[in-house]
Amino acid sequence: MDINELKRHNLLRLSKQRNVDEPARLARVLGVSTQHASQLLLGKSSIGQRTIQRLCLIWSIDETEFVSAGNENTEIKGPAPSWEMKMIVEAMNKRMDDQETRITELVKDMERYRSDNQKTTEIINLLSAAVAGINSMLDNINGVVANMESRLIDAIESGDLKARH
Repeated sequence: MDINELKRHNLLRLSKQRNVDEPARLARVLGVSTQHASQLLLGKSSIGQRTIQRLCLIWSIDETEFVSAGNENTEIKGPAPSWEMKMIVEAMNKRMDDQETRITELVKDMERYRSDNQKTTEIINLLSAAVAGINSMLDNINGVVANMESRLIDAIESGDLKARH
């Protein structure tokens, strides 16, 4: 049995276990046309890596289930160990690449967060300086108003300025 026959057999086995062994149901799960799902189930279309990955994600299974014999009591023999190892290595490499991509994105997010934090700190410092400047100006204005009030009172008391009643 070649690898494509084995993948088809395992698709039939796994879809039957999940009650999606009819083309319409499998099509809904995969997000493909009923015709394409039918071709996959009949072996008229080969099961590609993306289809396998999508099913593994949806069904929470490992990709190697598509290249292993599954039930050991059947007459179907699994692929040669080199195929199994190749699929396992490919699956592990894919997972490592995915993890590396996730880590890279996390590092970028952390750098953006750090940069945003630094910008926020700079803005807070600028706003604090502006508030301090405004407070200083208000103190000066209050001093000028107090001085003017004092002069006005002195002028009224000395008779230089008459208060209006």
